[in-house]
Amino acid sequence: MIRNLPRTLSQAELLAQLELSGFAELYDFCYMPRCFQSEENKGFAFVNFTTAAAAGCLVGAWHQQRLFGVPPNEAALNISSAALQGFDANVAKAFAPRARRIRNPDYVPFVMLDVSRLHGSSLTEAAKWVRSQDENLVQARGQQQPRPQLRQQRQQ
Repeated sequence: MIRNLPRTLSQAELLAQLELSGFAELYDFCYMPRCFQSEENKGFAFVNFTTAAAAGCLVGAWHQQRLFGVPPNEAALNISSAALQGFDANVAKAFAPRARRIRNPDYVPFVMLDVSRLHGSSLTEAAKWVRSQDENLVQARGQQQPRPQLRQQRQQ
């Protein structure tokens, strides 16, 4: 969990900074909750790393740092473990019925899809949700375009 993020920071900007900091391909889930009224984030984000070592590297690199233009008079970033741990648990929560009502692609979690890691109902629910999001984008934009916060991991 990353706390004390600037409220104006977008999830896409957080993902870009993670990648610039050398964490590309080391995380598979990121969610930065946002307020629907103000459109600002809530000051924290959840990132699931693929290994404990990668999470430890983020703590070493970002904890108590002032990234994203945070001035000295504001709190530095605070990196800690979240109550919910693991890809499956985060995906299950992200695709819960209440969360699936969110239609704006900027408000949904980033998920690195590796279908081999999804099991049972998680796979079914994820597939339904992704399909519904694609249909919403087609209606909103008049043409089919890929979801910006969803990537399919290449099978090697």
